[in-house]
Amino acid sequence: MARVFITGSADGLGRAAAQTLLDEGHEVVVHTRNSARLEAVRDLVDRGAAVVVGDLADIEHTRGIADDVNRLGRMDAVIHNAGVYTGPPVMPVNIVAPYLLTALIDRPEDVPRAVDFRRRSRCDRYIAATIAGSLVGVCVAAE
Repeated sequence: MARVFITGSADGLGRAAAQTLLDEGHEVVVHTRNSARLEAVRDLVDRGAAVVVGDLADIEHTRGIADDVNRLGRMDAVIHNAGVYTGPPVMPVNIVAPYLLTALIDRPEDVPRAVDFRRRSRCDRYIAATIAGSLVGVCVAAE
């Protein structure tokens, strides 16, 4: 089974993803913006999820989140679910934090750090997700 870190997992799609992954037997690390939101993930923690706390709008908190996640072990996947749609936090939460977490979180040795987009591949299926209020499609390519 995989070990998966999910940002913004106190409610919405992040929480639903955490619940589904736990149901399927995966190891899950959930994230809340602050300690006041911990109660929202208590049932997930009771089911075995680990939790990290930090505000993705603050670059030092984001670095701390990566450190906390790395102390838990290598992640097989990161779901960047946290997002905001207005105000000053848009850039740090929606763009900087996912980039920084992707760069700083340890991953298994056999997982590449970058995708070669020059390689042509077809999509086996699409996954629809809502990120910061926008519907996006993610291509899941055939091997």
